[in-house]
Amino acid sequence: MKILTLAATVALMATAAMATPMQFQSHNNGNCTGCSWTSAEGEITQDTPDRLREFLVQNPYARDLVFHSPGGNLGAALELGRIIRENDMSTGIGRTDPAHPSDYGPMLAIVDGTCESACAFAFLGGTSRSAYETDEHSMVPRTGRLGMHQFYSLDGAEIPTAATQQIMGQVLFYVLEMGINAELLSIASSTPPDDMRFLSRKELVDLKVLTASSVSTPDLVLAGDDLAVEWQRFWETGDLEKTTLLYCRSDTQDWMIRTRQHWLSGEPKNETYTVHAGNYDLPFFVQGQQHPMTSSAVTRYERIGTESFLDMRLPIDPRDHPDAELQIYPINNLRYPEFHAAEIRLPDAATLNALGRACRP
Repeated sequence: MKILTLAATVALMATAAMATPMQFQSHNNGNCTGCSWTSAEGEITQDTPDRLREFLVQNPYARDLVFHSPGGNLGAALELGRIIRENDMSTGIGRTDPAHPSDYGPMLAIVDGTCESACAFAFLGGTSRSAYETDEHSMVPRTGRLGMHQFYSLDGAEIPTAATQQIMGQVLFYVLEMGINAELLSIASSTPPDDMRFLSRKELVDLKVLTASSVSTPDLVLAGDDLAVEWQRFWETGDLEKTTLLYCRSDTQDWMIRTRQHWLSGEPKNETYTVHAGNYDLPFFVQGQQHPMTSSAVTRYERIGTESFLDMRLPIDPRDHPDAELQIYPINNLRYPEFHAAEIRLPDAATLNALGRACRP
């Protein structure tokens, strides 16, 4: 779709001072969930959509775009968002720091950052959208904030009422096209051009700007002959995304985690994958503290119909960690896809002890 004629004449910038035009750059911070991304930093100009198209030709597997931008050309931002949606890309907010201080020395990280004004509309193009994250959300959280205000003309002149109405109509159509609550525009239009309204995480979830899934309360179920605790995660649409099981395997006395991914698209197929028995580290955390775990802990990975299963043997006894947050991020390669990550809060001591008592050969 060509750049919107009227929207191209207006700006949405955090400041009148022009920033460096937006640049796209690939980054990789390791073999884990969210550790690869493309930074999109700088001002959105009329040329930015074409720059992204050129970048995607050279980087066809780029799927995660992380914005840090003061805004820019509104029409270009809407076109940018449509390119992002057409290419099934996710979006995040944060500034890429190539030498962020850490306990292990300077390292690549995403820190702070903002996506303001026109950038906010480009951000809406992501099929999944993340911001305001903490370490509990991801190995490399998208920590930035989103801000909005009224648009204004590039030359500073007052925009005629008729033109304003047409521009708002085009922007409203875009917002609805992206599946966002139209109330977002009311918030933006009520904020003067020389001010900035940073929305809270809750507001952005309620307005469907951030894609938030929900997790059911844990239930006791049977996993074969074993008693298990089950968590179900749902998409915003209400469709089931993932099921996670925790149980003690009676025949081996091992504590196991099973993740079952429910696919919403794609052809059904049955396939068993060879489990690699090497010693690649798997990021595994209990209450924020990392514990040793390797890829040899994976005992099963297969696809059955429209579901895929990954079984992992825990290197700890969960009964020693009641009510603790547990996170496992399987290696992001062809064998252990990142969508099988397990992120749960362990049950209370009584429930864990019940699982243990039921675990008999």
